[in-house]
Amino acid sequence: MIMQEQKMTLHVEPSLQQRVKTEGDVTKVNAEGLYYRDLNCILRALCASGIKKVEIYGVCGQRYIGTDLNSPMQIDIYGTPGNDLGAFMNGPRITVHGNVQDACGNTMNDGVIVVHGCAGDLTANSMRGGKIFIRDSVATA
Repeated sequence: MIMQEQKMTLHVEPSLQQRVKTEGDVTKVNAEGLYYRDLNCILRALCASGIKKVEIYGVCGQRYIGTDLNSPMQIDIYGTPGNDLGAFMNGPRITVHGNVQDACGNTMNDGVIVVHGCAGDLTANSMRGGKIFIRDSVATA
């Protein structure tokens, strides 16, 4: 079976567009060295276009991933996302293949965050709904 890469048009800057590719039903984002605002701009554009499954590679400290998304999309993160992962989130399922920094799920309304590693301080701080599962430990102040 040959995997064919598909081009997708998103309403983002052309420099960001080249970081996104689709293989089958999975949209992959290269986040290596990407500023957190640009990564979140890409995610919001993918959400608005109806994409259901996103894999983000090369994550290293980008903050606010998944913040205020209102879609039942699946987001797989490879690396270590920064503070406030999934803040104000309304429905996505985020799976982190690594550790998360502080305030994971901060003020989350709905959705699921699964962390295959450790979580920092303030995990689930002011969380109003949804679920968070941490495989290893959660820091305590």
